[in-house]
Amino acid sequence: MNGSASNTRLRLKPLSACLALALCVSTSSTALTAAQPAHAAPGAGFAARHTVQRTGAGFLRMQQERLERGWLQARAVAKRPATTLPVTSCADDGSGGTLREVVAGAVDGDTVDLSALTCSTISLAQGGIAINVDNLSMVGPGADKLTIDGGGMDTVLNFYGGSGGGGTLQISGLTVANGFYEDFGGGGIWTGQGGSVELTNSVVTNSTSTGMYASGGGIFAAGNVTLVNSTVSNNTASSSKYDGIGGGVYAKGDLTVVNSTISGNTAKADGSYVGYYGYTYDGYGLGGGAAAVGTTRISNSTISGNAAAIGGGVFAMSLESLQNSTVTLNKALPENSSVGFGEGGGIAVNGNAGPGTLDSNILFGNSGGGGYYGADLGGLTTVVGSNNLIGSSTSPVPADTLSADPLLLPLANNGGPTMTHALGAASPAIDSGSNPGNLTTDQRGGAFARVSGSAADIGAFEVQQVDAIFVDGFEQR
Repeated sequence: MNGSASNTRLRLKPLSACLALALCVSTSSTALTAAQPAHAAPGAGFAARHTVQRTGAGFLRMQQERLERGWLQARAVAKRPATTLPVTSCADDGSGGTLREVVAGAVDGDTVDLSALTCSTISLAQGGIAINVDNLSMVGPGADKLTIDGGGMDTVLNFYGGSGGGGTLQISGLTVANGFYEDFGGGGIWTGQGGSVELTNSVVTNSTSTGMYASGGGIFAAGNVTLVNSTVSNNTASSSKYDGIGGGVYAKGDLTVVNSTISGNTAKADGSYVGYYGYTYDGYGLGGGAAAVGTTRISNSTISGNAAAIGGGVFAMSLESLQNSTVTLNKALPENSSVGFGEGGGIAVNGNAGPGTLDSNILFGNSGGGGYYGADLGGLTTVVGSNNLIGSSTSPVPADTLSADPLLLPLANNGGPTMTHALGAASPAIDSGSNPGNLTTDQRGGAFARVSGSAADIGAFEVQQVDAIFVDGFEQR
């Protein structure tokens, strides 16, 4: 603990305060009945009841205890105007200029500047970094230049929030890696008190949440999550008792994904439990790539190679919009539930959800279809929009929807800050899309135009076509 007992902030709050803040998410209380034996595809009733919102008393208690531990670590900091605080040392011994020391001395609204560091990694030897202000920005030299590494011991960044709660942790130009947290959420980044996370030009990778309330292997936010030009990859949420939710991202609030890639993440559950009245409830992995309680919006992004039991790519309680994006190679795996059930490989939307708007997206090549959730899309009562390519959907799709193989190439570095799936030369997605958001670039940004040719391509990747020039009757390129 930094500082003496006389200047340490003690802000112990009763459980009722956490209840009032409504920052928690509940376990599912869904059981397969005798008419729906194990391995059977659940129907609309199952989908309507299954949720990623945890409200269980055990979860509330653990969330509050975690907040209180963080507040006990806080030291008194004199009030002053917000400013930029440089980090000058790559060590993690709490000495002057280290990330730990600088963050401990921050006030609300400060910017922690790591951009001048010349090391490639800050290895956290003393556990995760505790952030006890309402709003903080962390700026690095680039995600490929500096990694904050948790060493598999603790959550890398713990955003406890200050007295107000509901603030935002902004991260840009950094990689957060190798975080771990047991019996709760957030291996890489965790927020309490309704705190939100905004990630720009950054990466969260190789982090894990395990135990009963495993949620958000990469990012757990009690508020909103926004990803811009960022990557969330190879993270895991693995529950030993209830549902494992959001392998890459868990958002209690809204999820917004722009020009970003969510790939290689997993959500799974290994056990069942006995609840009220003696009923046995089964655990499911929900939202391998991401899960959100609030509204989900995805644009110009790639969701690829994630896995769960339901919603291998994304499990959304409400899908407002999906535009110019590619959702492929995600899997609904039976082994990611306690009853050997998998359904809805691409995007699964809670059965209570209303209509969703889908424009110029590829949802193809995902696996794990069933009675309610299709392999690529399911759960929406109505789909509006146009110019999509969807292989398998149990939600009604617009009449102009294509279903032919888009001939996607493997996920690769095709330019720009994030990985994408390029289109094969004969892809039916080329020049068959639309650009309702008037985007200037495809997912890669920079000089990669969103519309190159007679029309936009379907999906996150745009083939950059070169206009022919004729010299003396011969075509030049």
